[in-house]
Amino acid sequence: MKNIIPVALLSIGLSSVLFAAPPKSYAPISFGASSSGTSTISPDDVVKLVIESDGISYESARIPEASIVSFVNALLDEKAVSYVGVYVREGAKFGATMHHLDLLRLTKAKNIGVSPSELPVGREI
Repeated sequence: MKNIIPVALLSIGLSSVLFAAPPKSYAPISFGASSSGTSTISPDDVVKLVIESDGISYESARIPEASIVSFVNALLDEKAVSYVGVYVREGAKFGATMHHLDLLRLTKAKNIGVSPSELPVGREI
């Protein structure tokens, strides 16, 4: 009887490892800066988004919060690109920025680049 408990615990532990879903790999986030490297990405190969204080916008139009992931995935497919470039609007709160970057990490993007300087209010990319 004493051996049943350790065997049961061992079998439960092994089954959870065997039947667990593989971990999701998330897109790396890089904070861009000017570089003298020879490797560059054409602006046409990037989906450019702006993180505002209350959401994300694409070409001056706000993306509804509930559909950010599907909208960005559709853009990536439509443009046949895998990079997302992000600008943060001047005045956007840190927490909102992190929340929206986390949402973007759920997309199909292979890389997410964040501009190191804020985008001034009224200026578009």
